[in-house]
Amino acid sequence: MTVLGTLGVLFGLAVLTGESHEGFPVCSGAVPPAGAQSVDTAYHSYRIGAFPLGLDCLWNMSDGSVQTQFYDSWAPTVEVYGGILMGLAGAAVLARRRPANRSPELEFEVPRAELPQSPLLMRAQMTDRSAVLQRTDGVAAEWLRQSLASEGRRVENLVPAGFDSYVRILNPVESWDARYIRSVTSWRDVAAAKGIGMRPSIDWDDLADDDGSTVFGEPASGTLDADVALHLAQLVRRNTQSGDECFSAIWTGYADTPTLAGVPEIIPPSRSMYVFTGAVEAIARPLHERIPLRWWPADHSWCLAGDLYGRSVYLGASRSLVRAILDDPQLEAYAISPLDDLESLE
Repeated sequence: MTVLGTLGVLFGLAVLTGESHEGFPVCSGAVPPAGAQSVDTAYHSYRIGAFPLGLDCLWNMSDGSVQTQFYDSWAPTVEVYGGILMGLAGAAVLARRRPANRSPELEFEVPRAELPQSPLLMRAQMTDRSAVLQRTDGVAAEWLRQSLASEGRRVENLVPAGFDSYVRILNPVESWDARYIRSVTSWRDVAAAKGIGMRPSIDWDDLADDDGSTVFGEPASGTLDADVALHLAQLVRRNTQSGDECFSAIWTGYADTPTLAGVPEIIPPSRSMYVFTGAVEAIARPLHERIPLRWWPADHSWCLAGDLYGRSVYLGASRSLVRAILDDPQLEAYAISPLDDLESLE
């Protein structure tokens, strides 16, 4: 917005102060002065102190002289007034200052009181290990195909059984005001406002109005919240030794996911997905406008997954990592079992 405002001011000033050469056809509608043989050239005459604005037409006279004639043409006049409006609009844009806690990189702001450690700071703390993800073959996904339960609609159909602990992590309820400033609310607070008891297996439909939203907004679906993803990446890095070599998978069927080269992998429950490899910090970043909903490391020490259009993700891991997630005040998370029903969790 600052760039647009600056350009608007510069354009307006250029129109109001400049004198630009034009071809003679613009003066074809002017009445030539007595003795004029032909029109030579025309110049914009932008003199704010000499209204009305228009053109200076230069005529070749029969005596060999050149005579200047002011031509009040509506076209250049409209152009000048357009420049004035453009300059004023640019100045208005520049006058709107960005709030001090707004993150230019993320294009939205979150109150510092709600997120003491901002995503921008979290990104600044990341190292060169957070390189761009790379496509990989289907060997990495073979572990999921062999480990996931094939029957039912339980957590173990997304996250393999056998981990010490399991946790459900909720996307925050978000809304945007007229200035595109983001507000974040927990599911717990929405439930309290509606007089509904909060429980780990709560479904968003239990809290939402008939249109699927609330006065507080609604959680993102089909992706992991950007702040939550970045924070989870840091917790994985701090509490495990497996953050350097990880894998992620993204569904091929999203409308905003372009077709990529290569053959996708079929990952239970019957999802066609592209598989990528990189550091945990890399898989926490948007990939084709969405954050992948399947994460797992090469050593299979933990696994995170969410299903299509879900508003939460599930993670199986060591007790220490799950405890770190449950104790983190920046995340809304609940302990679950691999046998919990997915239908009641989404």
